[in-house]
Amino acid sequence: MRKYKCEKIFPAMLAFLLLTMLIGCSSPGPDPGELIAKAQLAISEVESYRIEMPITITQNGKTTQSTSQGEFVSPDRMHMIKTGEDGNRESIRIGQTEYDRNADSNNWEVHQIPESLPFANPAVIILEELDSLAGLVAMPDEAVDSVDCFHYKGSIDPLQDLREMVAKESNPKRKESLQQTLEMQEQMEMSVVVEVWIGKDDYLMRQHHWTLSQKFEGTAMEATAIWKFYDFNEPVEIEPPL
Repeated sequence: MRKYKCEKIFPAMLAFLLLTMLIGCSSPGPDPGELIAKAQLAISEVESYRIEMPITITQNGKTTQSTSQGEFVSPDRMHMIKTGEDGNRESIRIGQTEYDRNADSNNWEVHQIPESLPFANPAVIILEELDSLAGLVAMPDEAVDSVDCFHYKGSIDPLQDLREMVAKESNPKRKESLQQTLEMQEQMEMSVVVEVWIGKDDYLMRQHHWTLSQKFEGTAMEATAIWKFYDFNEPVEIEPPL
């Protein structure tokens, strides 16, 4: 009888001890809001970084890919080169002036961007969007390029802004038009999932994933963009090409 009780009790005690050890060794990670705030402060103090962004789009069984690589220098300089099946492009933006060309050509086009569209730091934009995102949850920590990172995941309602516009619109005709647009968009079954990796020691964002999925009238589409940030505060020079 005593042997029977021990055989029943010992496995249960062992399982309890293992569970206790696992709980004691795990870390839930910081509050998402606090983490994003620290990441925003960290990136605001960075003078330069490099970017790589591969994009994959799959529709009707066909996949297309492109990759953009570039550099950012605070406060308002950015150089990007995009390579893909639809051609290669290169652009340089300095303040409100943008230089653009086919990457295989020496002919630059110059554009003056309206003051209403001021230069924006890409990493800052991403973190601002995450700051307004509800439902970020901690995922298992991961290393990105040998840097230990907090890993968080969440989803976005891609129609949230449109829903708010419908709710606030007071003009009946305008409201009806917006409602029809909303209903059409809802039929597309769109969803957006985001993930972010932020360094544990310096709170600098190392990666950001963005995946859009939608279905409409038997057609399925998925687009994935992966922002990779690296070489923080390394020497980078971006000058006008002309």
